[in-house]
Amino acid sequence: MDTIFVAYYNAVGDLISDAFKNLIRSNHDFEISGEYSSLPVLGIALKKVRINILVFVVRDINDHELSFIRKSKDEYPSVKTLVISLTDDPEHLYAIIKSGAKGYLTCNSNRNEFYQAIYSLRNGYDFYSKPITDLLLKNYADVIKSNDISKAKYLKNLSIRELEILRFWGNGMTNKEIADEMFISIRTVESHKNHIMQKLNLKTIVDLVKFAIKNNIITI
Repeated sequence: MDTIFVAYYNAVGDLISDAFKNLIRSNHDFEISGEYSSLPVLGIALKKVRINILVFVVRDINDHELSFIRKSKDEYPSVKTLVISLTDDPEHLYAIIKSGAKGYLTCNSNRNEFYQAIYSLRNGYDFYSKPITDLLLKNYADVIKSNDISKAKYLKNLSIRELEILRFWGNGMTNKEIADEMFISIRTVESHKNHIMQKLNLKTIVDLVKFAIKNNIITI
């Protein structure tokens, strides 16, 4: 496999910076392109330095950082941005994805998730950690509970049973728990989930996240 050139923007201090340096160096597929703590300097580096993945390590991402991600996505489409945030505030999560970042991890993510995110972005796929997909599914569940179909026109094609499964799914229930609750088999639950994704014209949970944000199902 070709070397993946990883640069990172550090807005959280030296201790965490050292940890990420060691994390990147411990994988032979990765090479550090540079470490930056200034957005203007990073902007210059993007013009001169070979970068495949740009990792933003932030505490509470601010408007300047979000604007930088949006601009770099337009000007350097081959550079994929992965944000690692020390907060799991929903407003920050959705703002990060809307900015054009291709990946998101929380500070609770582990080494394997970090590597998986880097490989996913390098291969052209988005990668979001489980907390953001859980938040989105919970949002769907809340919409269904409130019967706010005007906000959720996309749900009108779903059957009553599919809506019920989506609500249970959004509340974090496993396939087995849903099956027990509805007195159906686990295989039937999985089949219903596949039908839900097909009716929404989606293939993965990541697609579900992007669909919700694009259609303002989640508001900031």
